[in-house]
Amino acid sequence: MWYRKYFKKLFSLRIAVIFLSGMTFLLFIPTGCEYLNDEPETLEGTWHCIENSSIYGSQAYEVNISYLKTDSSQIGINNFYNLGSGKRAVANVDIWNLKIFSQAIDGFGVSGNGTISGDLRMITLTYQVDDGSGTTDQVSATYEK
Repeated sequence: MWYRKYFKKLFSLRIAVIFLSGMTFLLFIPTGCEYLNDEPETLEGTWHCIENSSIYGSQAYEVNISYLKTDSSQIGINNFYNLGSGKRAVANVDIWNLKIFSQAIDGFGVSGNGTISGDLRMITLTYQVDDGSGTTDQVSATYEK
């Protein structure tokens, strides 16, 4: 009967070894996936814009988005409405939504809103542009990274 105590200790030791080796294995399993994909982590950068205007029709051009240094919940969209470099619209970012508050850009009054895709690769916008002529341009745009 002395061997029961021996086998009981041996069995307990085996369980401990299996448990510890399993825990060691778990230490090497990644807990996040950020480095496993190539999704952007920011809205900043150059975006390809496809814009559909009620006045000018469809056009494609590039915009550059950057966060404002004074407020990280706002972005600047450079070359907005294809007005040229240095002409930017400012938009508030609220999780996946954008709000282009009413503002003037180079004599054009603009306002609108949009959504950001969960992978930060697409922005869809609808906005109005008033050049002062009395006709407001209704615009939809898709930005893709």
